[in-house]
Amino acid sequence: MSEVPSAPPPAQMSVRLHIPVAARFRAIASALAGKFADAAGCAGEDARSLGPALDRTVADVIALQGAGEADSLDIEFNKGDGRVQVTIACGRHHAKVTRPLPR
Repeated sequence: MSEVPSAPPPAQMSVRLHIPVAARFRAIASALAGKFADAAGCAGEDARSLGPALDRTVADVIALQGAGEADSLDIEFNKGDGRVQVTIACGRHHAKVTRPLPR
């Protein structure tokens, strides 16, 4: 079986998640963050650091909303304009985590 050459990542990509705030679902978002950054073309350390940064930011957003009042998260992963950006929203609160793409 011959290997299929890998294509360069597209100029723009987007993935959206709507998940419960429970830790087991947040772990899915964290794992996806690193994979998305890698697929988007982020450098190794930038791709690896996106998941832990997302974890910290999600915890901050949930705390701002109030743990008892937070029931779901909307997380959007975007590639474009020379960066990967993850937007996290929970109720009225939101935050962004950004990593540069190599030129």
